[in-house]
Amino acid sequence: MYLWEATKEALLKADVPIVTEYDLYVLVHRMIEEGLVERLPIKPFPRVWDRSKCRKLLSNLERKDVLVPDEDFKAGVWRLVQSTRSASAEDACCIVDPFAYVSHLSAMHLYGLTDRAPLALHLTTPSTSVWSRMRKERMAHDLGSNIALINASPLNRVTMAASAVRRRTIHLHTTSNPIVPVPLADGFTRATPIGHVFAAMLAEPEAHGGIRHAIEVWEASAEAWLDEIIVAVDSQPTKLAKVRAGYVLSELMGVEDDRIKAWRAFAQRGGSQKLDPEAPYVPRWSDEWMISLNI
Repeated sequence: MYLWEATKEALLKADVPIVTEYDLYVLVHRMIEEGLVERLPIKPFPRVWDRSKCRKLLSNLERKDVLVPDEDFKAGVWRLVQSTRSASAEDACCIVDPFAYVSHLSAMHLYGLTDRAPLALHLTTPSTSVWSRMRKERMAHDLGSNIALINASPLNRVTMAASAVRRRTIHLHTTSNPIVPVPLADGFTRATPIGHVFAAMLAEPEAHGGIRHAIEVWEASAEAWLDEIIVAVDSQPTKLAKVRAGYVLSELMGVEDDRIKAWRAFAQRGGSQKLDPEAPYVPRWSDEWMISLNI
């Protein structure tokens, strides 16, 4: 069996809709580690598996019509022709950027919290320095501690800003404090955990359909996810996140919970805290939570 044939079988078994050069490099690396090369046996097989050999394999897979370039990305991404899956914009972006996840209004829609289907796909990805650190950790995990000694195909960051993927514009958010996303069933998509989606609605309402829509969603669905929301709000770095959530849950919705009552300690008398961070301050406030009700 030739290497391209064995690689094709491995790709079809995984049934991945798209791959990057790094994905292919790791796939063959694992075939070698698991002794698959000797058992098949595969021929001809290079004694050293490095980036140049990986690129030759990619060219061969293209010639054999196993892979074709994915035109939604500038370079470095291929579609598996015989895959039974067609990658959605969410799946494609989460495969290409292993640290990105669906967020904001797009995450709300995925969880069924809103009937507003955003035209753009909102994604969050780590800032450059954090992404580089995570890449180093991922490559060490995938390839072992000796990666400095081999000329491996690197895990590159594929540019997606302002790109159209599967006919959807990508709205890319960056963060220096990425959360651990959750994988969604039956796909490759990762998303902001639902508790953090609720917390983000009050921190960045404009990216979640506006403050009025955010509060409508809280009033309609927050009680069903109360434990997750409280944990997420408690993890927020600012006191104001707890004040906003406390006001919505206790004063607007009438939810009684000792964990919410504890957030009253973060209310600040005489300050300029606002419910809507993106609207001007107005002199109308909640006496209990000491926050301007500027909506």
